[in-house]
Amino acid sequence: MINAVSKFLKIGVLMTVFLLSVCTPNADKSPDINKNTHTNTQESTQNNAQTPTALNDTQPIKVMTPDWGVAMNLLALDIIPVAIGEVRNYDEWVAEPALPKQVIDLGLRFTPNSELLAWLVEQGLIEQVIDTEFYAQIRPQYKNISLTTVDFNSQETMATWDGFARATWQIAKTVNKQAQAQIYITRTKDEIRAIGERFTQRNPSIRSLAVVQFVDENNLRLYGQSSIFYPATKQMGLSLVIMGQSNQWGFVPITLNDLAKLPKDSCLLVVKPYSAILQQNLQNNAIWQRLGFGKTRCMGVLEPIWMYGGIPSLYSFAKRLDGVVLMGVSS
Repeated sequence: MINAVSKFLKIGVLMTVFLLSVCTPNADKSPDINKNTHTNTQESTQNNAQTPTALNDTQPIKVMTPDWGVAMNLLALDIIPVAIGEVRNYDEWVAEPALPKQVIDLGLRFTPNSELLAWLVEQGLIEQVIDTEFYAQIRPQYKNISLTTVDFNSQETMATWDGFARATWQIAKTVNKQAQAQIYITRTKDEIRAIGERFTQRNPSIRSLAVVQFVDENNLRLYGQSSIFYPATKQMGLSLVIMGQSNQWGFVPITLNDLAKLPKDSCLLVVKPYSAILQQNLQNNAIWQRLGFGKTRCMGVLEPIWMYGGIPSLYSFAKRLDGVVLMGVSS
């Protein structure tokens, strides 16, 4: 009797081991994505490991991008990307639109985690990649995934609203969201115009804006007519301070001394981020103190704006301007 029970138990154990070996995925073949995600995505990843389906209005496309500008446009179109590059830095440099917690962090934008990317492709979690030409070197990692490439730089010497909208339209077509794009672009244009009207009502003496980022305490980037700020300020009924032709990145290098040339009816807008060391150095900088920005001349500090995202970047700037506290403005 004891031998019979023992034999029965051994058979049961063997059957259990066999079933587990058949049903359990090989853990060695899948990277630990918990170390590379914005949050714990293992459960959602397993649940979503399905064969890609055709695009339609009820089945969102599974799209990945290494680029923050593309991510901004996808989120504006109500598409949550499966994965993007440098999630942690996105929060510092972009911030809006806010990135949902389930978005997987691919690692560095220009050198993503190749093991993670390969696993996402193998699992069928990506069916579309959207990038820019800056990511050409990582495209072999996309394998046979469909690829769309967009360009967020202005194609005109004098940037236009329609010029920056081209990338948004191209992304919308790729993810089958043309109707959503039309609504978003139209609504955004109206909201930027309204923000400009509010700004002028609050600050009637300010007619032009000078948008800069500090490189160090003596050197800055002044954003000009090929930047997002040119059509944005135009839409708001304001003007942008110009000092020469801006480059393909939208700015002109200037020195701290050049700020003395700004018109009296202009306001200096400093875009974050900048270091605490820079702020301390400016407080001790004789030229900066003599210029009087924030004391006798208008100045505002804007939260981070990612310049290379097309229409969402224009909108981000307008929203930042709408909430800025200006210093040194005469009443």
